[in-house]
Amino acid sequence: MRTLLLGVLCCSFLVHLLNTSTGQEKSEAKEHSEHATMVKEHASAASDHRKWESELRMMQAEHKRALATLRRLEAEILDHEAEVETYLVQITQHEYALREHNKEIEEHEAGGAGDDHEKLAKEHAELQKHHEELARVLSTLSDHHRKFMEQIKELGDEHKHDGE
Repeated sequence: MRTLLLGVLCCSFLVHLLNTSTGQEKSEAKEHSEHATMVKEHASAASDHRKWESELRMMQAEHKRALATLRRLEAEILDHEAEVETYLVQITQHEYALREHNKEIEEHEAGGAGDDHEKLAKEHAELQKHHEELARVLSTLSDHHRKFMEQIKELGDEHKHDGE
């Protein structure tokens, strides 16, 4: 009986060991399985990060190119502004010349010499020629200005944020 009891006790102990080790193996397999999932998720996240970094670096490069384009546009606007200022000066000078010419006409009509008439006609022709030249140039400048401003407005409208 003692032998039987000892045999039952040994069997019971072995079953306990087997259950414990199988549970441990199951637990280790479960942990390994959970770690494998984590490792896969980490690898996937790292892949996403590389993709996102690449996209963001491309955006940075595009922003720099856009800023360079804006600088060129700014330079073109400044050049156009300088041209406008130049023509404003020419118009002021032309207006001054017209006032002076009107004074000369008044003086001539008040009893100036006969040859003054020919001088006045010549000056008038030059003033009229300059005026017509200004009109042509300013018409072209106005067309260029209008088209350029439309393009800039369209560009701005295309890039407005929803909140604006």
